[in-house]
Amino acid sequence: MTAVSPVSGTRERSWFLYYRVLPGDLPRAVEAVRGAQTRLCEEQPGLRAALMQRAPAAGAHEPMTLLEIYSVANDWPAGREAALTEAIEHVVGAAVAPWLQGPRHLEVFESCA
Repeated sequence: MTAVSPVSGTRERSWFLYYRVLPGDLPRAVEAVRGAQTRLCEEQPGLRAALMQRAPAAGAHEPMTLLEIYSVANDWPAGREAALTEAIEHVVGAAVAPWLQGPRHLEVFESCA
């Protein structure tokens, strides 16, 4: 994910949400999150979404960490950015809720000046 476009200098803001799910629940959780991310991106033109997982340790049977990433260009209106956090929690948070092993943690970053 490129934070600064070399041509236009456009800056971005990104939301990172991480949480844990049990290894046996991983396929269902991933399917639910990807479907919810698709819906959210359709509802929020210009939004980009990705889903990643922490590489598992060999033979580990502990909860897996998933990471949702959402990015928008800084030219998004401020009101849309504020509403985006709520929409992410409402749409995606609700979709993954049955498999959560603890809370979802949110971090918001923007590209460097």
